[in-house]
Amino acid sequence: MSVPVNTLDELRQHLAPVLTGRAGPDVGEVGAAVLTLMGAILWRKDPGPVEVRAPGMAWVSLRGERYLLRYDPHARRVEVRRGSGSGELLFGVADATDPAEVMAFVNALGG
Repeated sequence: MSVPVNTLDELRQHLAPVLTGRAGPDVGEVGAAVLTLMGAILWRKDPGPVEVRAPGMAWVSLRGERYLLRYDPHARRVEVRRGSGSGELLFGVADATDPAEVMAFVNALGG
């Protein structure tokens, strides 16, 4: 069952594991590319809440398509997948990812 996230405080709490791979109030540093991804997704997402079903996993809809954001601790990156955890891996964002690449990716989603 998914949990709808409607406030920024709830969003920060639930997305901390997605952003950093760690839960808790002190989530540590987050790289520029990951912040760019989250900001761009929140800016462009369809109306409605972000849905969280498990720590480190969140679903959003952009332009009518559903995407999973998930932290992969082995690759140490945030993955964007089409639809579900077994969906097509569309993009991975790590500390070394150029924020301009992130913006180009998000601008092309669902379009």
